Amino acid sequence: MKRLLLAALLVGAGAGAAACDAGSDETPPPILTAEELQRLRRLGPLGEPPPSPTNRFADDPAAARLGQALFFDVRMSSDGIVSCGTCHDPAHGFADPNPLSFGSFGREGSRHASTLTNVAYNAFQFWDGRADSLWAQPIQAIENPAEGDFTRTEVAHHIDTHYRSSYEPIFGPVPDLAGVPDRAGPGDPEWEVMTEAERDAVLRICANVGKALEAYMRRFVSRDSRLDRFLAGDESALTEAELRGAKVFVAEERGRCIVCHDGPNLTDDRFHNIGIPDASGDTGRFDGVAKLLADPLNGDGPYSDAPGGRLAGLVQRTDQIGQFKTPTLRDVTLRPPYGHAGSFENLEAFIEFHDQGGGAAGTFAGEKEGTIRPIGLSAQEKADLLAFLHALEGAPLPPELIAPLR
Repeated sequence: MKRLLLAALLVGAGAGAAACDAGSDETPPPILTAEELQRLRRLGPLGEPPPSPTNRFADDPAAARLGQALFFDVRMSSDGIVSCGTCHDPAHGFADPNPLSFGSFGREGSRHASTLTNVAYNAFQFWDGRADSLWAQPIQAIENPAEGDFTRTEVAHHIDTHYRSSYEPIFGPVPDLAGVPDRAGPGDPEWEVMTEAERDAVLRICANVGKALEAYMRRFVSRDSRLDRFLAGDESALTEAELRGAKVFVAEERGRCIVCHDGPNLTDDRFHNIGIPDASGDTGRFDGVAKLLADPLNGDGPYSDAPGGRLAGLVQRTDQIGQFKTPTLRDVTLRPPYGHAGSFENLEAFIEFHDQGGGAAGTFAGEKEGTIRPIGLSAQEKADLLAFLHALEGAPLPPELIAPLR
């Protein structure tokens, strides 16, 4: 704490020297008060990702290597063009530069692709939280007609044909798929006539594909930002503008960012309705809860490695209508546009939106939270806040980690 106070005092001392040069005998106060520094300390450092109890392969290097191959495999899409890395571009903060992502055959999705940065720290995945694990999330994207459009039986056959030698040492033998249709998933007539054993075999392979992808995506961790270095005692890591922006960020009655973007991962990992305009009537978390509870690949299902009671107490409520997950702000400057619908071209627009108190009633589903209200930041405060957000960029990941395997 003493080093942090010294850092703030040094900034004040520098300003004080300038004031003395101008003939003033007054020494200005430090930019951050002791209380503000204490709040800032809550934002770092970021530890290791929490365990993944429903995936016993989550930290298996061989599973991660298989997951890396699958992440960039465009053959796991119906048009042979789209992969996980298409909408979650490593060069764009593991997000999509398009407001709405384009899947197989150029089909436009209904939401902006959320970032995979620090995704291993999330309790729920997707903007609406319809997956409660990182291994269940990719299967939904792979089979979504607006994304991979690759059915569950196609996933199973693809593993059997192209990845058997990598899959079997990790997950065991690939079952006999001779009677399994080439292309079928829940809701298809071909799926319904499959035997229970065939459906179970396919779902088991799909779950394992997700578990391999989770083992890989758990490595997308953003650390060693300039904020982290400042909190570790590097007094020169943040500029004066960034310190002023930190003051706005942690002020509960000014920028108010810390209300939802708290903790080392800069998110409360909850769902909120801030009134982002959405003409589609997207209900967000409300619909997501229903989908999660019905998903056989959820953490309480038969393909979980620790089923039982994980979703107890989770119910669909009307106050969830229009709520969306709070994203991490680590590396946030790398991944425009912003919001679940990609509505904001840049961070300046999003800061202005928050400053005005969110969207107008009737332009989004549900009711905006009472904590979202006009703030009235000055132009300087907005510029300083933006400067601080740039200080949240982490060290680049190793190039070999974020590229297709050779």
